[in-house]
Amino acid sequence: MSIFDTTTAKVALVAAALALAAPSAAAAARSATDLDGDGLANAAEATYGTNPNKADTDRDGLADGREVKLRTNPLKRDTDGDGYSDGYEVKVSKTDPLKKNKLRTGAS
Repeated sequence: MSIFDTTTAKVALVAAALALAAPSAAAAARSATDLDGDGLANAAEATYGTNPNKADTDRDGLADGREVKLRTNPLKRDTDGDGYSDGYEVKVSKTDPLKKNKLRTGAS
């Protein structure tokens, strides 16, 4: 059967085969442009100096793409230098990773 055959059954079969292949092709295209799945395209990783094979280059708990969106430094665990990693500030203490914080430790 050629894909150029025009009988209804053959056209439907070819259309179904193409529809099944489409998600795989789309996933392959996405992975080729963002190898580590961090939300930052490989070309952008080169621009920012991050590792296209590691989702979190500085290992602070935030993916490189999220750091770029938050304007934190994806190459530095603690962008504001206050002693708390960017990931800790965003996910745990809910403080601004761009402003130095003095977090309470619970001790009086």
